Amino acid sequence: MLKSLSFLTVILFSLTLFISCENSTEPEDGPQVLKMTAIGVDWSEGIAATADGSVRVDNSDGETVAWCPNGEGGRYGNGIWYRSGKNHIYKWGTGDITEVVAVDTTLWDPNICDSPLKNGDIWVAEAEDGYVAFQVLNVATDSLTIVNDPMYPVEVEYVFSTTLGF
Repeated sequence: MLKSLSFLTVILFSLTLFISCENSTEPEDGPQVLKMTAIGVDWSEGIAATADGSVRVDNSDGETVAWCPNGEGGRYGNGIWYRSGKNHIYKWGTGDITEVVAVDTTLWDPNICDSPLKNGDIWVAEAEDGYVAFQVLNVATDSLTIVNDPMYPVEVEYVFSTTLGF
């Protein structure tokens, strides 16, 4: 009788464990969407800082700026760029964000002034604790809009990884 009770307990425990794993609320894999700003973004946490301080980014991976952060040129207000905290960034191209499968560290671009962020462009950058690939979904490109919103908001779809692979 004791053996059958132990067997039944093991089966019930296993069934409970299986059901709780099926109902897990872990984050989904794949691209996420957020709006980064001049205050900063933490890619690993999936948060962008806000002006009211309700979301702080103590470990900011980068921010948006209205001048070229890497290289020469790119006068103020002629575009919005992403300034990586690690100064490692390159333009991957256009396409689908899921096509970016790995970071190529030989492509870090020291002069991105000719490439402000544009809708559809995909960028790869080093973060404080990994790497990010992001595709620009919505960014202002006219000087008047850019200089009138000092938050330089840019909506992106992104994937983050702690390794060179996505």
